[in-house]
This record gives sequence, structure tokens and C-alpha cells, in this order.
Amino acid sequence: MKRKPAGFTATCQCGVMVGALDAKRTDRADMGKLLGQWLFHGCTVTPFFGDTNCFSIGVCRCTKEQPHDSE
Repeated sequence: MKRKPAGFTATCQCGVMVGALDAKRTDRADMGKLLGQWLFHGCTVTPFFGDTNCFSIGVCRCTKEQPHDSE
């Protein structure tokens, strides 16, 4: 049986995890917008499963000056 993701993480092209979202606590429209922004900026979006997760979010090391989570 396929499970629905509990959320998603975004990893920049430089290898730093730059964002995470909780699918259960995020409005679907906001989730779609944020996932779209991550993908547009070239991030790798990975689903995660399970209720307990711990992530280390950092600042990307890219030379680009474009923010990953705003616009």
C-alpha cells in the first residue's frame, strides 16, 4: 500500500538542505506554491514519511544571490 508523504525537504544544488515542510500542517495552496518555488530554483525535492523527523536546515553555498524560499 502506498503511503502519502508526511512532508517534503528541499536540497539545493550545492548539497545543503535549505527547506522542509510538514504536509499535515501546511495549506495545500501554500504547499504547492512552495514546492513550485523550490523546483524553479533547481532544488531537489524529496518526500519523507513518518510522524517524527529531524532535519538540519542551512544556508546554501551557491554564488547565486536568489533566495530559495521567497518571492
